Amino acid sequence: MKAQEIRTLFSQMCDFIRQEHGIDLPISLAIDYNGSYPKPRDFAKTNSRCIFLSPKILKAPRHRVEGLLRHELGHVLLMRQGDYDHSEQTADNIAELCFGEKILYDQDGVQSTKVGVYPRPLHLPQH
Repeated sequence: MKAQEIRTLFSQMCDFIRQEHGIDLPISLAIDYNGSYPKPRDFAKTNSRCIFLSPKILKAPRHRVEGLLRHELGHVLLMRQGDYDHSEQTADNIAELCFGEKILYDQDGVQSTKVGVYPRPLHLPQH
């Protein structure tokens, strides 16, 4: 996906959360060319104000981008409630409640909305 397509998708997701759940998320999205994403499965990280994406996300298929963004938005929603010490699966659970679909994990251990296994595999970091 192109950077503008990812930004549009992200904006649509934030609009959905606002319209369906009444939660306004003033959060930015950045393709982080200076960040560190050492593992092949490292595509994104977040804090309560910004989701940072590795440039390699630009080569990812839409279902992977959607899964990653939903997962990161799950983290943001939890952090906005003061929960900075939650599990990765909890972020998935919040994203699933929010969007009504499970977060899957593809063959590379990366979030997806289309292909993969459920729940988060135990060999992946859990916290």
